[in-house]
Amino acid sequence: MQLFGIPQSILPLCCPIRHEYGYLTGYSIPLTAVNGDQTAALFATTAFAESRILVNIGTGAFILQPTGQMLYRHPRLLSGIADSAAEQTSYTLEGTVNNAGSALDWARANWHITDLYSQLEQGLMVIHDPPLFLNSISGLGSPWWQEGPEPQLVDLDGNIIASDTLPRMLVAVTESILFMIQANLDALAEIDDKYNELVISGGLAQSNALCQKLANLSGFTVHRPVSVEATARGIAWLAADRPADWSILQETSFYPSQESHEQDSGLTKRYHRFLHILEKKIKNRGDLVRFE
Repeated sequence: MQLFGIPQSILPLCCPIRHEYGYLTGYSIPLTAVNGDQTAALFATTAFAESRILVNIGTGAFILQPTGQMLYRHPRLLSGIADSAAEQTSYTLEGTVNNAGSALDWARANWHITDLYSQLEQGLMVIHDPPLFLNSISGLGSPWWQEGPEPQLVDLDGNIIASDTLPRMLVAVTESILFMIQANLDALAEIDDKYNELVISGGLAQSNALCQKLANLSGFTVHRPVSVEATARGIAWLAADRPADWSILQETSFYPSQESHEQDSGLTKRYHRFLHILEKKIKNRGDLVRFE
């Protein structure tokens, strides 16, 4: 406020997430919780909210690890408040992937793909040797925080591929989303590696093949609630002051599968090549920031 010359008197009070703010204008409906989209989604599964990492995949992908009452700082991730009341605060560490659903929209527009999602599901199940896609359409989020190279298809040696079959290119884009999620999971593990379960939500979570690949790559069990649109349910639970008898959503669970992993044995190799090639290309641009 001092820096920008803003008087405190013109700003609203800073209040906890769970707070009696008042009533909606013209209605007798109380406003009792205000939270962010992703942090609200963390509480969609209520009883498990603080024991799992949330992966919420929409236009972007957001990876939230609850840290309870401990506020951690990580040089390549974000720290935030998950929930707060008058005398209680809980925190998260968060990774953010800029391009998830937006990367598929980009692929659909640039490669003239019709019926994208049915092609995606089928391709993820049967194509086990796609190229790599350097997914920097709108820049790289965590843990890089860089503009990144131009979006491009490359082989495992980093050589640019002019084109490939549409199904293989589509799988490459989708795997790039998983690779960037995994890069954030690896960064989160530097602070706390006790987690071995993910809960996934958002539009892309409806893909069984994507959920299974994430389980295989991460080595974590991936739980998908029946309702994958998690934000409204999470904020409703907080607004009701976290009742203990709130119903728990049924889930579909995806376990790291040895059989599936053998069928797609190159997945982990492609992930490590993706990281290596991406950082090499960033370094060659001269704008890779090393956080100390």
